[in-house]
Amino acid sequence: MSGPVNEPTRAEVCVVACAEAWRGDGAILASPMGLIPSLGARLARLTFAPDLLLTDGEACLVDDDGRLEGWLPYAKVFTMLAAGRRHVMMGAAQIDRPARAGTRRRRPAGASTR
Repeated sequence: MSGPVNEPTRAEVCVVACAEAWRGDGAILASPMGLIPSLGARLARLTFAPDLLLTDGEACLVDDDGRLEGWLPYAKVFTMLAAGRRHVMMGAAQIDRPARAGTRRRRPAGASTR
């Protein structure tokens, strides 16, 4: 008899969902921005997308552990972009009722706006 099975955390589900977004993309430049998208891209490369190219967000290609794997001149990013070979994934943002991203500081209800 096996022990109790732990339910996955919300973060684990999000990492797997991010990884699945790269399934079947082949040799494509993955530009994950944020912790969860980065973990998802690395998981995809380790499990089912070995041709996925990972960036450090600047000018380097990195391996599954984030170690330097190669150099990618900025002009080459545009070449890949024009060819449709780049997939950017950004972390979530909090959206308020008027559909604005969470970039503004929240005030308590009834607080002065001055």
